[in-house]
Amino acid sequence: MSKRRQKHDIYFKALAYGLFAPTVVDKRWMQIPEYLNNLAKCHRILNSLQCVNDKIATEFDALVFLHTASLCVPFNTTWFNIYIYLFRKFFPQHAKVIDLPKVESLDTYEVAKLTDLRRWIFKQQMKNLKQRKLV
Repeated sequence: MSKRRQKHDIYFKALAYGLFAPTVVDKRWMQIPEYLNNLAKCHRILNSLQCVNDKIATEFDALVFLHTASLCVPFNTTWFNIYIYLFRKFFPQHAKVIDLPKVESLDTYEVAKLTDLRRWIFKQQMKNLKQRKLV
């Protein structure tokens, strides 16, 4: 396959990913507010090329997934820290109003868990796009 063709394929995948990839949620809590779904799509569109190249979902997608998971089960310290870190990153004013604990960075284990989650979400999104014959 030529380099030009490979580049075209990556751009096409990135476009399909940004526009049509689903928001992955915990199966025990399938409903999310429409504004979160819309924000997730915006983040995917803005980061689609990087996501496709790195085979990883956005941090916002991870936040939405964790939001739905948090409604089903209590988090252990690791997942609580990851969730609070992401929430404070994307919704700093809300975090301030509800006085969330400060988690300004993640340790290496938490970063690895977040990365694993983002890679898993990306795989689920791409599987959905392939099933719909969009990539």
